[in-house]
Amino acid sequence: MIWKKVTEKQIGGNYTWWDSENDSHTLLPLLYCVGNALPYQPLDYFLRGIFTDDPLAPGGGDPGWVWYREKQDDGTYRYYAWTYAEMSGLDPCEGDYDEATVKRLVRETLENFRKAHPDRAAEIDEVINKYDL
Repeated sequence: MIWKKVTEKQIGGNYTWWDSENDSHTLLPLLYCVGNALPYQPLDYFLRGIFTDDPLAPGGGDPGWVWYREKQDDGTYRYYAWTYAEMSGLDPCEGDYDEATVKRLVRETLENFRKAHPDRAAEIDEVINKYDL
């Protein structure tokens, strides 16, 4: 398995990783959003915008990224990620994803953050439990 660390210059934050053998390049817009959303203060600042129905919760930011979810007719959610192509360098610069994929990538990013910041383990656990990641 080849793991490529996705650096801030390439895709997003320092805790976002892309498994090039198992994950499609179509995940890159989502990873760009996850990488910019995590970590933040508080840790779930941008997660509220994608995992809750709070209309005032932030769902994107600089440098040029937005993510949101839409409830489907069957009651499930579909998640959408968009990046400003000139900033992200991604093609495609947008995508749509199922809930399991989004939660898996957010959880993996939180676990990478935990390795670097074990002193914040309680906060990370709280976020994982709060959003059922």
